[in-house]
Amino acid sequence: MENRILYILIVVLFFIVSCNKQKSLTPAEYISWVNENEYLIKEQKLEPYIYSVRLIPYEFNIAKDIEKNVLEKAQIDSLKKVYSPFVNFIFKISCNDNATSPLKYNVVSNEEFSNRLQYCSFNIQEDFRLIHNKDTVFCTNAHFIQEYDLRPYNIIILSFEMDYEKLLLSKEDLILVYEDYLWGNGIIKFKYNKPDLECIPNLKY
Repeated sequence: MENRILYILIVVLFFIVSCNKQKSLTPAEYISWVNENEYLIKEQKLEPYIYSVRLIPYEFNIAKDIEKNVLEKAQIDSLKKVYSPFVNFIFKISCNDNATSPLKYNVVSNEEFSNRLQYCSFNIQEDFRLIHNKDTVFCTNAHFIQEYDLRPYNIIILSFEMDYEKLLLSKEDLILVYEDYLWGNGIIKFKYNKPDLECIPNLKY
């Protein structure tokens, strides 16, 4: 029993230390943090597929814009008004073998592949919703990225109309729900606890 309590304390201490992030990061630091930080990624494995989502803070987009151009504060404030009303995710699905695209896995005809491609391009948006503080928000936009067999996975960029600033101030968890009609694995949930959201730094500019 004592060993178990000690283990829990070590895990909690590790989380606190590893999540003791800088409160503000430069644009370059912010981009690296988002690309490398595991707290933003949630994953579910349902044979033979692996589903994962990465939360993309809106300041990530501003950081990329700053890196590309010299922007005045007024311009950055304008970008903030454009990006902050949305919560974005990168949704990724791959196969366990990491060799076959899910779009082609167990496909028996060109027609079946074409139907899957069509569904991802035009219909899959309806299969996502975001739950926060008893509110349910449906996906505003789902942009399917066609890999053309270059990579053994598929990516969809998801956007939800939800005030990002209020989300961070809230004490409620954030849950992304995917109803998998295409690959037949039913309802899949990705949960972001409050500590996950508290780890996200601010952008310094």
